[in-house]
Amino acid sequence: MPIKTLKRFSFWVVLNWWHIALGSSLMVGTGALVFMWFDTTPPFEFDASQSRVIPEVARSGTQIRVDWKVKVHRLCPGSNVRELFDPVTKARLAYYDPVSTASDAALEGNDDHLIRTFLLPKRISPGPVGYRAHLTYRCNWLQRFFPLQITTPDLFFTLENEN
Repeated sequence: MPIKTLKRFSFWVVLNWWHIALGSSLMVGTGALVFMWFDTTPPFEFDASQSRVIPEVARSGTQIRVDWKVKVHRLCPGSNVRELFDPVTKARLAYYDPVSTASDAALEGNDDHLIRTFLLPKRISPGPVGYRAHLTYRCNWLQRFFPLQITTPDLFFTLENEN
């Protein structure tokens, strides 16, 4: 009896091998897509309490440095759009063109500080200014179509007159 059953099973496998191949391929493909879909760990965790804008009082048209205290999970390609806004009215003061996100060269110290520098606009009103960045990461193939989108915490500095 067991030999007869084994013969039937082997005969079925020979005739229907493509069912097994197709099912296995679909299972592996679906597993890979599910893994990529749930791969939502951000490359960086930003700690706003230990991050700052240098200098804290700046002038329009000068270069500022944003020193982020970060926890690095991984490095992924992506884009970074900076925004300056009025902290009182939330009105946008400046919106910068997209640039590449940070690479390992931008990390300083024990790889826990991410330094970004950029120029302030020349025509911007003095007073308190908020800074945030809108980050878009593509860490796997599926995220080319559905990227990770992260907004950094807000940091604040003061803009003074050029007198």
